[in-house]
Amino acid sequence: MESIKQALINNANQRLTPELINGLY
Repeated sequence: MESIKQALINNANQRLTPELINGLY
């Protein structure tokens, strides 16, 4: 499950800023 979560974060990180990623996760 953790690998799936990390994959989603990596995918989103390509489009969103690190600050927004940190806010979501």
